[in-house]
Amino acid sequence: MAVPVRIIVTRPALQAVQWVDALNAQGLCASSFALIEIADALSPAQRAQLHQRAAQADVCMWVSANAVSYFWKKKEQFSDVDTAKYAINSIVKNTPQRHWATGPGTVAALQDCGVPTSQIDAPDLHTGQWDSEALWLRVEGQIQPGTQVLILRGVDVGTPSASRDWLAQQVRAAGGVVEFAAVYERRAPQFDAQQMAWAQVASMDGSVWVFSSSQALTHLPPLPESGDGWSRARCVVTHERIAQAARAKGFAVVCMSRPAILDVAQSIKSIL
Repeated sequence: MAVPVRIIVTRPALQAVQWVDALNAQGLCASSFALIEIADALSPAQRAQLHQRAAQADVCMWVSANAVSYFWKKKEQFSDVDTAKYAINSIVKNTPQRHWATGPGTVAALQDCGVPTSQIDAPDLHTGQWDSEALWLRVEGQIQPGTQVLILRGVDVGTPSASRDWLAQQVRAAGGVVEFAAVYERRAPQFDAQQMAWAQVASMDGSVWVFSSSQALTHLPPLPESGDGWSRARCVVTHERIAQAARAKGFAVVCMSRPAILDVAQSIKSIL
């Protein structure tokens, strides 16, 4: 009986669970090998100050579900005080505060935290293009001179978030005012000897790696210099920027997929 091909999900541990379960439900043999660790970037006092700043913004742009989770610290309903702040902000400005998101996971996280669906803007889920460019096509009409946009995001040491900076440039060009706030940190995991050996085997045994972030590729464990590197490995990626990074890393097979999990599953099956 043939051994099933391993599917390796590289998303942060908490976000990987849903993908692993969904891929296994599609008859694949998926497991998690997190290449990004998520950590809080705010003290309680900093979080309280950021809540006040966010309540005054016309738009809050959330780069990921992690941004939502770490802003509120927990995925829970708004407290009465927080709800009142947002209601007062809407009354003063005579328009509901907008919440921008680039993907369905972030939309769901906002809804879980009590943000009304009517105040959330995101790319059309049926297009499969869930990035800053697709979001801007939907929201550019909201920006007027002086519109205040707060971008809540994660930070990487020495690695700027280029796509979000692109969005900020569009907002500024339209007359808006942009502010960034870091609510969580993305870090490279520390691998033990067993994990290093596991990754080395998975680089050459036909396993299919799944990347939804180009940063994850930079956190891959180093392989022995005497080997073939990643030239025998194959992967499925969810954006062209990630594909470029995978090719630069040396992956032999790089398959593009829409970021919806069922599309990812189909892309994996296409290269097995």
